[in-house]
Formats: sequence, structure tokens, C-alpha cells
Amino acid sequence: MTSLAKEIFAEAPNITSENQVLELGFERLRKQQGLKSARYYFWYDEDFPADYVSEYFWLQRHDNIGIDQ
Repeated sequence: MTSLAKEIFAEAPNITSENQVLELGFERLRKQQGLKSARYYFWYDEDFPADYVSEYFWLQRHDNIGIDQ
């Protein structure tokens, strides 16, 4: 199973705004699992949004230096 950050990175690898990463992730999760799940992960799980954004930007940095994950 691919993480949400990897899915968004594969689709849009050059995002520079944390808010845009969050918006795309919320919409993707809403379409995949429904609004209730998306709200839970992004609004109530206090670790998920920060972990998701951190993973996205980690992938971005390591992809730019040529490390294959």
C-alpha cells in the first residue's frame, strides 16, 4: 500500500506550499475513503497532518538529490 504522501508526490512532485500539500491530501483521502475519514485524519488525529507533510517534503528533497526510494 502506498502512503498518501507518495501518491501526492507522484502526482505533483514540485509543490512548495504546505497548505497545497494538505489540500491535495485531504481531497485525495476524501475521494478514497470518504469525508468522515478525511476529517478524522486531518482534523482530529493531531499527528497525521504533520507526518504527512513531512513525508511529502522528505520525498521531494531526496528525489531531487537522486536517491531512489
